[in-house]
Amino acid sequence: MKLSEYEERREGFECHSAHVAAAKYRSVEFSVQGSYFVHQFKVRDLTLLSTQNATQYSIGVVVKENSEVVDLLKVGDVIKMKYYPKDFFLPADLVDMEIRHITKEDQGRFSGHYLIGLAPVDEIPQEPLH
Repeated sequence: MKLSEYEERREGFECHSAHVAAAKYRSVEFSVQGSYFVHQFKVRDLTLLSTQNATQYSIGVVVKENSEVVDLLKVGDVIKMKYYPKDFFLPADLVDMEIRHITKEDQGRFSGHYLIGLAPVDEIPQEPLH
């Protein structure tokens, strides 16, 4: 199943799809122009985490506010990301993802972090990596 199938934009389905995608993948890895590093983060269902944008349904990552990657990303950027399934025997999925929102959390469990919401670019074919 493609990651884009998890992030369908039909009304009333987004919350469920973000949860399913977060349940399938353990981490995402990507590099950003301007950084020498490859960044790896745990995949999260941001629907459950955001205190400010409870209506935003998305998968994404949680990044410390002082991380260099925060300054290198902006909403609308499209980045090729490698998603690692929780099942270690399955190959990683390479998907073009769009940065949908970058939300700073000022309270709660992720105070001092940014929630970076991701969405797959329209129907990109899944490319298994070996």
